[in-house]
Amino acid sequence: MCYYPVKREPIDVFICGAYTENEKGALIVAQMSHTERIKAAIAFQDVDRVPAGIWGHRPFAEQDPIYLAEVQLDIALKHDFDFIKLNPDAMCHYYDFGVSSVMHTNPENPQKTQFRRTLMNTLDDWRAMPVLPAYYGNLGKTVNLTRYMQRFQKEKGVEIPYIVTVNSPLTNVIEVGCGLFHDPRAFIEMMKENEELFQEVLQKMTETGINYIKANMEYGPAGFFFATRFACYDYMTEEEYDKWGKPYDMQLFKVIESEPSLYFNMLHIHGQNAMWDKIANYPGNVINWHDAWIPPTLEEGRKLCHKCIEGGLHERELAGYTPQQVKEKVRDAVARAGRKGLIIGNGCGVWPWPSDENLHAITQALEEIG
Repeated sequence: MCYYPVKREPIDVFICGAYTENEKGALIVAQMSHTERIKAAIAFQDVDRVPAGIWGHRPFAEQDPIYLAEVQLDIALKHDFDFIKLNPDAMCHYYDFGVSSVMHTNPENPQKTQFRRTLMNTLDDWRAMPVLPAYYGNLGKTVNLTRYMQRFQKEKGVEIPYIVTVNSPLTNVIEVGCGLFHDPRAFIEMMKENEELFQEVLQKMTETGINYIKANMEYGPAGFFFATRFACYDYMTEEEYDKWGKPYDMQLFKVIESEPSLYFNMLHIHGQNAMWDKIANYPGNVINWHDAWIPPTLEEGRKLCHKCIEGGLHERELAGYTPQQVKEKVRDAVARAGRKGLIIGNGCGVWPWPSDENLHAITQALEEIG
């Protein structure tokens, strides 16, 4: 596989009194706000400490956007995290198109929301699929999560950048439909056999996504978290993704890039055998993947893609470490990737959820590194 470096676009960062002197008279970076720290990391500028944030599902709160906004804000405040990746129910983008699930909402239950069935069972079902407004059903509930996050931050007098999850249209279509076959590959073959219909379906899903992006933009997000699961050689060739995925992805980015206030747009490259270089060249200024266990490594990604990296911690192992081991992992990530252009975080949604001691160890380590 061949990777192509991505041009790093600088952003404006205005930091008053960005440098101060220590007791020995040496210039050091003054204490930054969360927003300043994230903006500086994206622009590959000096930071007072490397920024950090951890994200993952909190199933017991995900059916109530008020509760979930409170929970996510509390986590960020308690552990001094520098951003919040708004993390609604994993299937929130699918329900309104006919997906049913079993929800586990007990805080002690180790399981997450599980797929149950889909009502998109025939070609006629797909022909009838509508373009949805953002304020509708579960999509509307998810927009409310953004709205309440803005409200609660204003009420508390805090400013922590928050980003909104948006899936690629192809991801949403396949996830809605693969319940019919229980195999994405079989569903993709059906798409290819009914190309005209499913190109129309993808366009409808894209227009729904645009409605969703525009509605969320009203409530002050710092940007969007773009996730794609099927830019993957296990399911498609690059040429096929250029046909079935990229044209619809770019329609979403056209809307995102039209708003200058969206300074923090993260690309999430999901899964093994991903088309890493293709997605790395997408618009967006932060890149995230399972760097702890799926290539490229953190340091390889730094050489291959000139975007700010968010990562360094293994999302499936973080909960099992001791706090001291967490600190060692953080120090190792900073040593391998460098202080500039780095946000310490997880490669995908953390599960199981770590202890407060482990979460606190992340920012403790970064303070110690300085």
